[in-house]
Amino acid sequence: MYLINRDSYKQLFDQHYTALCEFAYAFCRSEVLAQEAVQRVFIALWEKRDRLAVHTSMKAYLYTATRNQALNLMQQPSHRVRTVEVTEELPLGREDTALEQAELGRLIAEAIESLPTQCQKVYRMKREQDLSYQEIATEMGLSPKTVDAQMGIALRKLRQALAPVRDMYLD
Repeated sequence: MYLINRDSYKQLFDQHYTALCEFAYAFCRSEVLAQEAVQRVFIALWEKRDRLAVHTSMKAYLYTATRNQALNLMQQPSHRVRTVEVTEELPLGREDTALEQAELGRLIAEAIESLPTQCQKVYRMKREQDLSYQEIATEMGLSPKTVDAQMGIALRKLRQALAPVRDMYLD
């Protein structure tokens, strides 16, 4: 059984959130639904922290829970044809106002705009055009490893830029 306190929860979130979102995206093909699935997993993890019994590794548990949550979301009629971009709407896992949504969307858009030019282009081609790393590499005249590295830089910089906002919603 894992003991989950605030610090270990935050560490799990920081360590696995991005990879879990990418994993969930493979099931639902929507960045917003992928994030929603992962957020629901972390909310459930926090709510069950006192009675959670994990019989595999925590990483395996998170991936299984994320897969199940993404598939469950796809079963809901309201989510079947949803294609909203993360900069327009981000599920926050709590009651939030349109003003908070708009402000969060603005902060995300600013964070993306602040990325170095090549990182920004790779990020947009991957997230907005849904191109593979190979397709991006071909179009930009780069190697797939360079595209992967640029995407990693972009995600790291976005996580850093949005950390204060993320922490506000984890409290």
